[in-house]
Amino acid sequence: MEKAGATILLEQLIRAKEAERALNGKLLKEQFRLTYQSLKPLNIVKSSLKEVINSPELKTDLVKAAVGFGASYLIKKFFSDDKPGLLSKLFTFIERNEDSIKAFGGSLMNKMTKQNADHKKTAD
Repeated sequence: MEKAGATILLEQLIRAKEAERALNGKLLKEQFRLTYQSLKPLNIVKSSLKEVINSPELKTDLVKAAVGFGASYLIKKFFSDDKPGLLSKLFTFIERNEDSIKAFGGSLMNKMTKQNADHKKTAD
């Protein structure tokens, strides 16, 4: 009787090991497929580009560069000899609209200080 019980137990262990081996084989094949896909040159380039594009340092640097180029462009436009009247037109516009510019700036400052004060109140 013990021999029959041992045989059944041994058969169950063999089936469990075979099932484990089949599962490990499937996992190994899937891992091989994923590794193969990731090592394709196009996928290497794609993943590298994704890393570069999602880099926060790169985004910050691009914004800084864009602001620098924009400021440089505006300064060049204002002070170039091609259009000597552009700067004087800007100053004339400011002089004519001085009151509305001051009002706009004042309201903007009031909003910013009010938001800052509200933010401090909620933080306390």
